Order: sequence, then C-alpha cells, then structure tokens
Amino acid sequence: FEYFLNSLKYYAVEESKEGVFSAYKREIPVHKVLMGAKTSIQSSVYESMRKQKIEVDLIYRFTDIFAWEIDFLTDTRKGDALKLIWEQHLSPEGRVVTQGRILAAQYINQGRTHTAIFFKDKENHSDYYTSEGKSLRRSFLRSPLNYRRISSGFSWNRLHPILRIYRPHLGIDYAAPTGTPIWAVAEGTVTFVGWNGGYGRYIKIKHAQGITTSYGHLSRYAKGIRKGVKVKQGQTIGYVG
Repeated sequence: FEYFLNSLKYYAVEESKEGVFSAYKREIPVHKVLMGAKTSIQSSVYESMRKQKIEVDLIYRFTDIFAWEIDFLTDTRKGDALKLIWEQHLSPEGRVVTQGRILAAQYINQGRTHTAIFFKDKENHSDYYTSEGKSLRRSFLRSPLNYRRISSGFSWNRLHPILRIYRPHLGIDYAAPTGTPIWAVAEGTVTFVGWNGGYGRYIKIKHAQGITTSYGHLSRYAKGIRKGVKVKQGQTIGYVG
C-alpha cells in the first residue's frame, strides 16, 4: 500500500512474513534540470505565459516574487517582457515529476527592469533579491489580491452604478470572483469594520507612519476581523463581494 503526500514523497506500508505491518516514508528519486522561458505581453501575463506552456503554479509563483514591486492587475502593459529560469524535477525515466524553485526572474515593465535572484545564506535562510543584493520584500504589497483581472482604475469622475450621479472614485476596483480572499497589504491595526455607504462592507487599517488603507465592496469579513485587531501583511481580512 502506498500513500502519496505530494508528487515527491509517499508512505509505503509493507507486510512481513510474520504478518507484521511496517510503514516507511520514501521519496521518488529525481534529478534536476534547468528550464528557461521568455515572452512578451500581448494581453495578460497569465495568458502570455500559458502560451509558452508554463504551468499555472509557476505563473503564480512568478507573480508572487514581484508582489512588492509590481501590481500585475494595474501596472502591466502590452509590450512588457519577462524571463525566468527554474528547476524541473525529472524521474529516472525522464518523466516530469514537478516544477521546482524559480532561480531567477525578470520583468520589464514600461521600460523599467525588475530582477529577482534566489539566494540561500549560511543560516539556510532563503529569499529573492535584486541584482544589487537588496531584498524584494517591502512594507507594502502592491495589490490586495492575488493576480487577477483589473476592471477600472483611478478616476476623478465616475458614474455611480446605483445613484446614477458622478462621484470621485479614488481607488481601484478589482474584478475577481465573489469570495476571492482579500489580504492586508501591510501590517497594521484595524480601525473600522462595517457598512460605509457606497462602499458597502468596508474595512480600514492604520499602518506605520500614519498611512491608512481601505477595502470596500466586500461580500463578508474574515473570521476574527474587528476594530482594534492587529493584522499581518498578506493576512486575509475579507472576501470580494
């Protein structure tokens, strides 16, 4: 009997001649090969990478690496370009077992080059750094959602869908399926949770240096989110309405 934990590790249960069962944790022997891909953006990052046969999980890991530098919902433009190098794990028979770690990635956004290089130090701590050796991690994420399609950007005059009058819309509406998790873009303290007029279900968070972020049009709040609660960067605070 074999029970797979993931594509590489599994438990094997064997019965001895005496009828005693023993369980062993085993790993599928693999060898690593380096893979590379590059493409230019014609419609979206997701579609452009899928046309290059890049697996979905790898696409999301690529966008996660640049989560502090690029909002792939609003910043991308036709003509942008990207490259990545990653490890691919093969079985002894040459079958692809899994896509491994991304070792290097690059995204050229409107002429500006963003580079990420994987590095592990002597203490076994690993992360992604720029070509100058600076960590890509920042105090604020560029987007409150995982990579999705954008619906509308900043506008000083926007027709209110219900009131049918023009009102300033100083925020970004993200088009995502109802129930998609929304995360806090930075560490902070929740200062408001409740109904806020045209924004519907609404959350406001106070961050360091007097900065605040607001999240509206939610279908519901995440468990435990209330006024006064401290949240971490990337923590789910609510869900798309």
